[in-house]
Amino acid sequence: GTIHYLDMTIPYLYQESETRILELLERLFIQSDFKIDISQFDSFKRYLYENLDKLSSLITRWLLSKSIPLNRFASDFLDNNEIELSFDMSQLNGASAIDHLFLAKKACGWYFMNPTIAISLMLSVFKTCPTDQIEEIQEIIFNPLMISYPKKVSKFLNKNKEELNEDKRLIIENLLKKLEDYHSALRASNNIKELQVGQAEHFAYRRYQQQMMNKAYENSDKGFLSRACPHLALHQINMQ
Repeated sequence: GTIHYLDMTIPYLYQESETRILELLERLFIQSDFKIDISQFDSFKRYLYENLDKLSSLITRWLLSKSIPLNRFASDFLDNNEIELSFDMSQLNGASAIDHLFLAKKACGWYFMNPTIAISLMLSVFKTCPTDQIEEIQEIIFNPLMISYPKKVSKFLNKNKEELNEDKRLIIENLLKKLEDYHSALRASNNIKELQVGQAEHFAYRRYQQQMMNKAYENSDKGFLSRACPHLALHQINMQ
């Protein structure tokens, strides 16, 4: 019950002793070898979602830490909640002053399955990134994020591009146009005869699949295969 009571206490202590609480949690998470899960800190999570500025600060701190356990917990804190979040750019100072690209990569990597969080974090770092990092950050925004989630990412960028200065807004508009051109090219490729798969290729591929399944069936214990992969055994019977 120790973690349960700790979780209930943290929201009351966080405002007065934020740094000390974070240091305690960081040592706990790093040394736990993932035996502790964020789901055990429901009260703390609820508190952070009610105070997004503190959530932003925590996420930024843990992603800048370059600690895999803390990166993982920063990801788990957000789960599947599609909220818009910004990095705490005040933490980019000293040795981390030029870590804009680093944070953009972290946001794309750890939150890739949640495009709303990923693009909101990436745009927040894009706003103030140095000139020499603009190109690399915009490339990450386009591929893989825009290509993988065209509707959600485009909608977010269109809604928030006016917050950027003129030069960076133009870059985002060019990315949106680039995405349109990319999809136009994909649609056009459907009419290119050389890229279309014919019946002979379909037949050859299905025959190859069947040969692989026959070989796997022959090399396996039939009784075990029937128990472990009944759908494969049934398919084999039907083909016979």
